[in-house]
Amino acid sequence: LLQLGDQSRAETERWLVDADHARLGFARAGKLVVLPTAASLRKAQAQMALQAAVGPSQEALSEADALRIEPALRTFAGRIAGAIYTPSECVIDSHALCQYLESQLRGRGVEFRLGTTVRDFVRHGGRVTRLVTDGGDLPVDSVVLACGPASAAMARRLGFSLPIQPLKGYSITLPVRDAATAPVVSVTDAARKVVYARIGDRLRVAGMAEIGAPGLEVDSARIEELIAHTRQAFGDAVDYRDVEPWAGLRPATPTSVPIIGASPCPNVFLNVGHGALGLTLAFGSARRLVEQLDIA
Repeated sequence: LLQLGDQSRAETERWLVDADHARLGFARAGKLVVLPTAASLRKAQAQMALQAAVGPSQEALSEADALRIEPALRTFAGRIAGAIYTPSECVIDSHALCQYLESQLRGRGVEFRLGTTVRDFVRHGGRVTRLVTDGGDLPVDSVVLACGPASAAMARRLGFSLPIQPLKGYSITLPVRDAATAPVVSVTDAARKVVYARIGDRLRVAGMAEIGAPGLEVDSARIEELIAHTRQAFGDAVDYRDVEPWAGLRPATPTSVPIIGASPCPNVFLNVGHGALGLTLAFGSARRLVEQLDIA
């Protein structure tokens, strides 16, 4: 995962060289993982040592140093045993990034059929030759299966299985009211397993993992819990009158390592199982897949 993450960072930055960073909400803000106990700090330091060979530069900080880097954490004062700081961590608006990529790829001749559902596959000699869709049949040379949590069901139609379970997660996005008291650095509250990320003039707050949850319904109790955590952490730095709730299904494998490459079907390739690291690993996964397709 660390090697794929490192490759993904390089590929992402290559794509972003000529992009409008402000439009994409991109910032190299850094990240602080705030740890509540000495035991959790020791565990995090052991993980930091494990990651050192292939991960980004990190350092363990005292509470005072963490508060110096992110003054908005003052409400955590007295509850921080230490923190792990990664200066190179970045944030980006994933929706804006997808819109940017779509426009770039359309300009290169890629055709998008948004809202089209694949119902089945037509095979000849073991190879998929056509997709049966609700918009008619589509002839294909090769197929990349990248259907998120629906990938397992699609694979069963092709006669093989994928070890993927949906992990349902929640987030809220709120406008920043007071830039001086809202965090700039991304913050992970390890005690509550909640992540705070500043994206331009908004704060995104994410958490929860419901294993095997099938639907996209937004549980209001989960949203209220995230709001309560945000109030406790950052008070009135954000506007609670304009909360944008969200729920999504993260397609996870048992090991958290995605499945990228060939499938049991000769011309079907896989790019699945990224869990909560879909955006983090997206560009590196695409590069690895392209290399296996031999079309780089």
